[in-house]
Amino acid sequence: MVGSSRFKVLLGNPGTPADEADVAIDVSVTDVRLRSNLADYTGELQGSVTLRITDPLSGPAQNEVGTLGDLPLDVTIPCTVTAAADVGSTCSISTSADALLPGMVSESKRSIWQMTDVRVFDGGPDGQASTQDNTLFLTQGVFVP
Repeated sequence: MVGSSRFKVLLGNPGTPADEADVAIDVSVTDVRLRSNLADYTGELQGSVTLRITDPLSGPAQNEVGTLGDLPLDVTIPCTVTAAADVGSTCSISTSADALLPGMVSESKRSIWQMTDVRVFDGGPDGQASTQDNTLFLTQGVFVP
């Protein structure tokens, strides 16, 4: 099994009136299987990170520097069965911070993101990331045999 997550800053175009800045979020976990019989996992996973953001958009006029309290950022990761009998499911998502929380990233406004370790939860007995019966499946780290 191999898992990875990537957060990539996407610069906007200050020459247009649109707010095109964003943070791309890509998560991938391969060879995911059921513990009971090692069959492909067909449920969902949930990626989770806690953010603490400092930016210059605080205060009544949005012109003061401020730090937001801890904000959970969760993303549902769908899993797809593979055709190979010796390889488990592939679970992946490619999304963005603005897609998860519209307006989260503002163009031409610097911000500092402090992030906790990325954690991935299983879908629990029902396979659904949105329910509360899920357990920790993966946590950020490097494994070297």
